[in-house]
Amino acid sequence: MAKQKEGLHVDEQSEPGADTYRAALVRAAVLVGGAVPLSRRLQIPMPDLTRWLAGDGRPSMGTFLRVIDVLLEEQGRGRELP
Repeated sequence: MAKQKEGLHVDEQSEPGADTYRAALVRAAVLVGGAVPLSRRLQIPMPDLTRWLAGDGRPSMGTFLRVIDVLLEEQGRGRELP
C-alpha cells in the first residue's frame, strides 16, 4: 500500500533504506544539472537511474558510493541545493 509522506510518494512495502538511496540520487541529480548529466557522470544506463529515482529498487553499493562521491565533490566546489 502506498501513502504520502511529507510530499513524497512512499511504498510501505519498499526496501528499508530505499528512501536514503533515492534522496541521495535526487540530490546528486539536482547538483549536477539533471538526471542525464548524472547518468553520464556515473556511467550508468539512463533507464536504471530513472527507475531508482522513481523509488523502484536501488543501485548497487558501488554505484551508491559513486553517488556519495559526486555529492562530496559538488559540496567541495561550493554547490548547494537551490
